[in-house]
Order: sequence, then structure tokens, then C-alpha cells
Amino acid sequence: MVELTPQMMTIVLLAMMFCSLIHDFYLPDLLLKLKEVYRIGLIISGFTWTCIVSIPLIFHINYCDWTYDEKIFLVIFVVTWIIHIVIDDISKIRNKFGITITQLTRLAQVILLWLVYFEEVG
Repeated sequence: MVELTPQMMTIVLLAMMFCSLIHDFYLPDLLLKLKEVYRIGLIISGFTWTCIVSIPLIFHINYCDWTYDEKIFLVIFVVTWIIHIVIDDISKIRNKFGITITQLTRLAQVILLWLVYFEEVG
């Protein structure tokens, strides 16, 4: 098992933040119109965001050969997915959040996911 260092944890956090921004700003948002009309668009967008943001964690698990509880990882994944759906619903459907608040809540969500993950494996 590779030793867990603050530098490695920081790299994973920065990679997760980068993945979140890639999903929100650089990938073509094919679900935008779908999200505005149907709830399924929120569900799909939340799932893809959660998958993309989890990629650095999955690489970390595989690269460092960490042992972890798959059930806890799945619960964390689903909770993160649901939180993202709620944030999207409030910001996109109900127009309660602007882009700044939406991105700050996503940043907080990434940091929380990162903290929970490293509490679990660390």
C-alpha cells in the first residue's frame, strides 16, 4: 500500500475540482434543455457529474491499493448524486441560485466528498 501523504490528498482534491469544472463548463451540456423540462435530465446530469468527480478517487483507490468498504463507497456515491440533483433542481429549475452560488455549492460538495473519502480510507 502506498503511503497516504498530504500532497497526494491535495492532488486528488484538485483533480476532483478540475473534473467538476470540466463537467460544468467544458463538456457540451446536451442535457440542458432536458433538465429544464424533465426531471430525468437532472438525474442523468447528477449521475454523470458524480461519476466524473469520482474518477480521481477511483484512480487513487486503484493506484494506492487501498482497501475500502464497497458499500460505504456506494452510499457516498448515491448521497453525492442526490445532493447534486437537489442543487441542480434549486438552481436550474427553480432559479433560486445564480452561477456563483451553484458553483460554490458544488465546490463544497467536492470538498465534503473528498473529506468523507479520506476519512474512510485514511
